[in-house]
Amino acid sequence: MFAKRQDFKHWKQVATDYISRWGSGEVIYYELKNQNASISSAVTIDTPAVSSLRRISAVLKTTSVDGTSSTLPKLTLAWTDADSGGSMSQDVTATAATDSTANQSNGTIIVNAKAGVAITFTTSGYLSNTGGKMKYAINVSVEAL
Repeated sequence: MFAKRQDFKHWKQVATDYISRWGSGEVIYYELKNQNASISSAVTIDTPAVSSLRRISAVLKTTSVDGTSSTLPKLTLAWTDADSGGSMSQDVTATAATDSTANQSNGTIIVNAKAGVAITFTTSGYLSNTGGKMKYAINVSVEAL
């Protein structure tokens, strides 16, 4: 009896698979829905294996209105700088006061993140006339540059 030859991918298919997986540079996509308060505890979105530049894009949007007045919170990013080793933070989005589902705030920053140290975010400034009635969603994308 003969052993069956293992099926191997052609080198062109291997190259195509590699490019399709890594061509975008996106490391992680993070999504939270139905938030009805500020997020004060840090949420980890990435921990780079090597020190590297990361482009972080964030979108916050109102998904359910209060009906009277509300404010979409801002998103603040925190990381450790690879060059100085110092703790850094920056607002990626701003607060936006409009009681409408068309309310959105977005932004992008580039950071030089230190290997092995988490990149996190928090939100602050959430307001809803009726406590917790306004709901919002968060979408964050991290790309390796």
